[in-house]
Amino acid sequence: MIGRILREKGLTLACAESITGGLISDRITDIPGSSKYFKGSIVCYSVQAKIDLLSIPEPLIRERGVICPEVAARMAASVSWPSR
Repeated sequence: MIGRILREKGLTLACAESITGGLISDRITDIPGSSKYFKGSIVCYSVQAKIDLLSIPEPLIRERGVICPEVAARMAASVSWPSR
């Protein structure tokens, strides 16, 4: 259903995953035709990967931990794929 809505609206999706270890991306790519709207995923499992690849501030991780709404929101905001 989400895929249909994305296609109809001409939108795309990209993910930043951590604790799921890529499970969300796996579920999305199991759907035939998902390459039309799914751009890809970054799996940042370690703290350092979150800092290096997604520019999550280290002080935020130290203060709040990696499992918190603030880190999740920053991870989501940091994922982008060039439109082509």
